[in-house]
Amino acid sequence: MARITPEIRRTHGRAAELVPESVLAAIDQAELADRLSASAGLIQKSRSSATTPRDRAELADRARKMLAAQPRSLTEHEVAARVTKAAVVPKAQGDALRAEALRILAENPPAPYLGNRGARAAPVVKAGGDALMLVCDCTGKVVGVCDPAAITPVTSLDAVAKARLGGRRDARP
Repeated sequence: MARITPEIRRTHGRAAELVPESVLAAIDQAELADRLSASAGLIQKSRSSATTPRDRAELADRARKMLAAQPRSLTEHEVAARVTKAAVVPKAQGDALRAEALRILAENPPAPYLGNRGARAAPVVKAGGDALMLVCDCTGKVVGVCDPAAITPVTSLDAVAKARLGGRRDARP
């Protein structure tokens, strides 16, 4: 159970009050710190002179949603279950499941894991004993496996969108 301490109140002000009591009861102090830090980063980014009014509103909205979102472990579990099922069902049903997973992520954007928390998921181990991680495309379809050391963590959905657009920020997916 997370607590909003006087220090957190001083550091994060009104943002700390946007985390519902029911969410505080379901998350730990580390996740609360991650939420507050990530939302502060989004708000700071929204205040940049280079940010358009539309992007400013989207960043502020995502920061508010991140603070009020269900626990990220629950979001990750719900999304993973839908994406996994989507990989084995007919295309139309899979598309609907992937769309539902994206809706869950949009409604409950999880705060990125900040700091060194270790692996959150058990890696797949092949016969030789080497650890492997699943690789999925942008729709959640499993496309292969790779060495965990070759993975670059993504801390925001903006980075994913930018990668999908080949580095162009002006285009929309």
